Amino acid sequence: MKTFDDLLEYELGEEVQLFNAPRQNPRNCFETGTKGKIIEFFENGLMIETEKGEKIRIYLPVIVCN
Repeated sequence: MKTFDDLLEYELGEEVQLFNAPRQNPRNCFETGTKGKIIEFFENGLMIETEKGEKIRIYLPVIVCN
């Protein structure tokens, strides 16, 4: 499992694939393998923009894979 410090190795605009990443509303989780580009880092997570143009905030802990 990645921590926020691990995520700092990634850069804005880098594409990541996310698994079991909770959204702001934990009942509304990602489909397995959601892909997107990192568009923002914030104190306890990051925001990605998916291939469909959806902007999603992701809170840690999160599993991230390239």
